[in-house]
Amino acid sequence: MKNILLKTCLTALALSVAGLANAGGTITDAQLRSYSAISKAAVNIAAQPELSTAPNVGGHLAAQAAVVIGANTTVNDIYAGAAVTTGAGSKVNQIKAGAAAGIGANATAGDVNAGAAVVVGAVANVGDIIAGAAITLGANATAYSTNDTVVTYGAGSTDNATGNDYIDQGFIKGPAEMTAAMMAITNKFHANPVDVNKVETYTGLSGLTIGVEGGETTEYYSAINLQANTTLTIEGNVTVITSGAITLGAGAEILLGNGANVTWILGGALNLGAGSKFRGETYVNGAVNGATSDVVCGNLYATGAISVSTIGDACLIPVAPATCPFWSVADLINVSPNFNSRNFTDYVMIVDLDADTRFEIIYDSGGNRGVVRSSPAGIRIERFSMDSVEYDVCESTLRDEINSRLP
Repeated sequence: MKNILLKTCLTALALSVAGLANAGGTITDAQLRSYSAISKAAVNIAAQPELSTAPNVGGHLAAQAAVVIGANTTVNDIYAGAAVTTGAGSKVNQIKAGAAAGIGANATAGDVNAGAAVVVGAVANVGDIIAGAAITLGANATAYSTNDTVVTYGAGSTDNATGNDYIDQGFIKGPAEMTAAMMAITNKFHANPVDVNKVETYTGLSGLTIGVEGGETTEYYSAINLQANTTLTIEGNVTVITSGAITLGAGAEILLGNGANVTWILGGALNLGAGSKFRGETYVNGAVNGATSDVVCGNLYATGAISVSTIGDACLIPVAPATCPFWSVADLINVSPNFNSRNFTDYVMIVDLDADTRFEIIYDSGGNRGVVRSSPAGIRIERFSMDSVEYDVCESTLRDEINSRLP
């Protein structure tokens, strides 16, 4: 190996200052949901099968302490207040570490910004490296560029690889954003205390169902326990608040019914048995223990350490269908806008009129176009703005139809 001494710079100081400068105000729910896991302690994602092709972490990871991802793990962005370690064959978009960063052999990473030393394993491929101490490139490793510090090159390694044009998407870029995120999580506990007058006295929920399809409920428990190889089904939109822990036995599973969604707010730990499957957006006032379990969909926000095998994408939040207004014929005739069309009191143009007096008309006015269709309940109007290419009233598949029919 050969050592090359380049210019020096205070990169560790720059990292912390940048984090403070970029600190935002209130953290939004959408920002939180872009993270698969946020921990006030450490995050550990287990190694994956070598031939796994699908990403096993759907979003970003952030921790005030260290982040470790196992071999063949795929993650978006990683922020850690301490060290970051990625396993062999892993893939990460961007890494920001408050301490050292270690990239596994044959691994891939975008830019690596670390407060201490960076070690890149053999045959690994990374983007720009900014380190607060020495950089070591293993045999045949490649990096797009290295900052002004001591770089040790292994045999066949180089710092002129093809660049990575990925732009980091995670909003947590330093200690200030991490603190704000943890404050948002803490506020969730404060805003959702356990109602002692509504706490269910039983804790064994194996084989049961919580919630009502199409309804919205809040349930309170002292704790929840599922026996091995049993299920708990969620129906509707449910918030579950506990004063204690949730424990799933080996092979147990949380199921979501048709269109169901669940938010868990736990006063204790989340304990996931071997091979168990969990679902839901989860706030944990404690640790998440599940090194051999999977979060099929959802997010983990914990005051303690998080250890799981996989975390899928955030669970889908059901959206109520848009309600289309119904106008009477009199209402339609009395519409005041000056439509640039013809044949129907100068407002709209009749497209079709059948024997049952059902009709379909279109209008075009100042960049706003739409379809009006008759129905037994009156006249349904579906319109969208050409400026925003978004429907103003009704989600519909009529956009292409409208465009094709307008003269």
